[in-house]
Amino acid sequence: MANNPLKTFLAAALVLSLFPSCTKTAWQNVPDPVRKQGENIVYEYDESNFCNPERGWYSLIGYTFKNGSMPSPVSPQVLKTYRSDSKKITLLLMEVFLCDFMHSDISQEALNVVSQGLANFREAGVKAIMRFAYSWTGTEVDDEKEAPEDVILRHIEQLKPILREYQDVIYLVQTGFIGSYGEWAGGGYTTHFENNDEGRRRVALALLDAIPVNRQMALRTPGQKMMVLNCSPKDTITAATAFDGSNASRIAGHNDCFLASGNDAGTFSSITHRKFWKNETKYTIMGGETCLHNEEFCNCTNALKDLEAYHWSYLNYGSVIDVWKRDQCEDEILCRIGYRLYLKEGTFSSEKTAGSKMYLDLKLVNCGFASIMNERELYFVLRDMEDKTKAWTYKTDIDPRSWQGGTENDVNIAISLPEDLVAGRSYSIYLELPDIAPELYRKSEFSIRLANKNVWDSESGMNKIYTFVAK
Repeated sequence: MANNPLKTFLAAALVLSLFPSCTKTAWQNVPDPVRKQGENIVYEYDESNFCNPERGWYSLIGYTFKNGSMPSPVSPQVLKTYRSDSKKITLLLMEVFLCDFMHSDISQEALNVVSQGLANFREAGVKAIMRFAYSWTGTEVDDEKEAPEDVILRHIEQLKPILREYQDVIYLVQTGFIGSYGEWAGGGYTTHFENNDEGRRRVALALLDAIPVNRQMALRTPGQKMMVLNCSPKDTITAATAFDGSNASRIAGHNDCFLASGNDAGTFSSITHRKFWKNETKYTIMGGETCLHNEEFCNCTNALKDLEAYHWSYLNYGSVIDVWKRDQCEDEILCRIGYRLYLKEGTFSSEKTAGSKMYLDLKLVNCGFASIMNERELYFVLRDMEDKTKAWTYKTDIDPRSWQGGTENDVNIAISLPEDLVAGRSYSIYLELPDIAPELYRKSEFSIRLANKNVWDSESGMNKIYTFVAK
């Protein structure tokens, strides 16, 4: 897999959490001569595709409330099938069509369906891309394409408690509500929002307010983001303003005609807008779907270039997959959508006695197209391999979202080995990237697996990176 490593030094202080209550401060800024002493491990890369949370191909789960129909929530058993060896899907677009509620509140029964549907995601080990809409018809039909603005705003208020209660299994919310399929198109695809930027802005900001501050909302084009925020390309996000909770840092993008034409079927109105999204997507989620088979643009060379340039994290494809299979880039795209983390090598200092300091120097590569986008924390866990009840967790202050796609990163830390380390006994060190939500923390389906052979522990959701015998 091609990448252009950019080394980033990440120094971190660690806090030792010794079960159940003892805490100690770890060490940092260790001199290089000390760090370079010890055992060097070269890790083996795993080329296979496997499930990882909040990235990759996605599929569709639709709920349509029309003509009095009340769909049943998709069961956890059915949802779990998406994680199967044949699919390897952890993201599902939960598309909710509120057709029966164009001029009324959403019924409590319908709200319950949405709520239970998300609850089932938790049990199944998958996450949702959310979108709400009112129709899926085009310009040939005269029906209303969406509810009036006041009704939409009321619906957002009704949905707000659900979006907050189930934020742990919501990866992203697409803005939706306006236009056919909730895709914000004009030109006859909307009833109430043609040339109505102020109305669109009010809907977008209301939804952004309803979504928890730790989740992003995606708009259909870069121009729409600039319109909603009343900003220009020069106001783009920087490393300093990324993930700071501002509206700008929380508005992402979804391109639903990827590789369709020279401007992705109107997604981009200028080169300036392309440059804007190339920078924005370093720090905000980019995803969507293909809509046309146009080999001038969807060929492997162009697809890989754009997937890298716009830092794609999730994708649904149509017939373009035939081109990628034929030209043999499907496997690479499949593995690199979103983040893909692996260890190249690690050095572990020779001190292995009770109460001593052990230095860990790791080279971690992200060969994916994007970085991790939702907040996570990096832990190291020390386990007694003979007494599995004993474990010590070391929490770092490293932000994994800083590991940009196509970069090599140094992770340099020091841990204080416990005072009750037993000489002659085997201990293992694990790298852990769990979900931060209390409901999902240390559920292996929501923890990140490294693309290395013989490191993943599917039971614990951790990656075993080193084993030693205490002295």
